[in-house]
Amino acid sequence: MSTSAENMTDRFVGPRRFFVYGIFLSRTGSAMAMLATSYVIYDQTQSVVATALIPACACLPAVLLLGAANSIAGRWNEAQVFVWAGTVIGALGVIPVVFSATGHLAPENLLLWLVALGIVSGLSAPAPSMVTRALAPPGEMPEFNARLGRARALGIVSGLILGGVIYDVIGPTWVFAFNAVSCVFPVLAVIPLVRLARIPRVHLNLRTAWAARKGQPGLRAVFAAAIALFLGGSFRVTLPALSQQVGSSASILSAMNVASVIGGLFIVVAVRRLHRRVPWGSVQRACVLTIVSGLVGLLFVTGFNNTTRLFAAALVIIVVIGYAQAIDTAVLASIVQLHAPQEARAAVLTWYHTVPMVVAPVGQLGVGVVADKVSLAAAYGCCALVLAFCLLLGRHLGIRTAIDRLNDSDTPPDVVVAPPDSP
Repeated sequence: MSTSAENMTDRFVGPRRFFVYGIFLSRTGSAMAMLATSYVIYDQTQSVVATALIPACACLPAVLLLGAANSIAGRWNEAQVFVWAGTVIGALGVIPVVFSATGHLAPENLLLWLVALGIVSGLSAPAPSMVTRALAPPGEMPEFNARLGRARALGIVSGLILGGVIYDVIGPTWVFAFNAVSCVFPVLAVIPLVRLARIPRVHLNLRTAWAARKGQPGLRAVFAAAIALFLGGSFRVTLPALSQQVGSSASILSAMNVASVIGGLFIVVAVRRLHRRVPWGSVQRACVLTIVSGLVGLLFVTGFNNTTRLFAAALVIIVVIGYAQAIDTAVLASIVQLHAPQEARAAVLTWYHTVPMVVAPVGQLGVGVVADKVSLAAAYGCCALVLAFCLLLGRHLGIRTAIDRLNDSDTPPDVVVAPPDSP
């Protein structure tokens, strides 16, 4: 390793460690807030579709701001964007505290708050991925993403446990208050990067970046795999309804949400063992197969009459599904961060950030409609069928092979930039 590389690594040792801790704390707060939000909305509406409006309100505004997000990424470096976005999100976090303290914690108010968060997240869309790439040690992008994934999972687990207990004991006000404070910690970690990060000299617009993605089969395959991943995650919208079959306590929903993310605590070990030993395309396909199998398992579990058996079986299956999703998420994020061409990196990451913003709300709304109109079992069955179809289509299109051909180096391969399609 060269001296300059060593100096750069040493320069980021402190911010890198603090960033991981900051992600843990911020995810703890956001998990507490989302648990309280979903519980309040489902408790007051008794509708899975209403619960599905949570990701819709938080994500869909970002889709309308793609151009603005790309323009911002071309004017300021990723650290600057990350810092101002985190600061604004922290300020917005005070709003539900006021709602709760004044007795206005209604579904419509919470959904409007989520829309505001979605707007800020949309305007800063590529910044988190670009900050992650800037902080990652050379040659260890998958491992660093796995460390962040573990920190997120540990934070979500902690937040869901604490959130359920605090909500049941002293109410939602302090849940939302902790969320507002926790937003500051990742911002403090990234502030030292503001002067070091540089604005890219060449910055492509979204249409040209989309053409760059089309010029590399591996990137196209990653985008397709991400669509399948977030479709599979749509089942989470049913957890409030599934928890109601067991009991009415917020702690039951908390336990199910914990089960969905606890597998993320162990993805560092998995990624280290798989890195450069098993092709990433094969890993991704195995993760999708696991998710499909888990959804089929949930389909049968909903028919249990014994609530204890239903609760225990559901927790085990949700843990398995969550573990597969955590590995798949870390792998796909690493690949797109490594192989997005430098001149189009911000725009490509903006497009990639858009995938869950579109797929998750649409998928969850669809699952919610089936759950409300038919049954939970039918919702799980439909989700499994759609994901299985994506798997078969991916095999026909050669998605696994395309991902396998991407190497794990920090130098993206040459990309053929095709001319953008005419409007």
